[in-house]
Amino acid sequence: HATIKKVTEDVDRMHFNTALSALMELINLLEKQEGISQETAQTFAKLIAPMAPHLAEELWEIAGGEGFVIEQEWPSYDESLLISDTVTIAVQVNGKVRGEIEVASDSSEEDAIAAAKTIDNVAKHIEGNDVKKEVYVPNKLVSIVVG
Repeated sequence: HATIKKVTEDVDRMHFNTALSALMELINLLEKQEGISQETAQTFAKLIAPMAPHLAEELWEIAGGEGFVIEQEWPSYDESLLISDTVTIAVQVNGKVRGEIEVASDSSEEDAIAAAKTIDNVAKHIEGNDVKKEVYVPNKLVSIVVG
């Protein structure tokens, strides 16, 4: 559902490169599975159709689709399935990204900063230095300034 949303928004804005990138990420996830459903294959064909119509028609036919893929209704996504329990947050020390952490989306500032300090690459850059400032941008960034 996240891919459907991303591709829909990107196609509407004519950002075809990022739409294709989202589809490539989906393919990488699907390749790790034993197999995929016919519905998933048909949805993928619909999503790739604006950027690669000939490929989409071939995929549509292989997936058992009737008629032409371009004539099908665009896939919709369920907003309730897009809510994530965790987020990935970048961690900076003195303005340079030193790692990333995955925390609960409702984590407090204290929890996020504490988790950031457990990263080896962060710890070695703050070890022995005075922490001047700690900034937390919820669900996006932890920045630590040392001197």
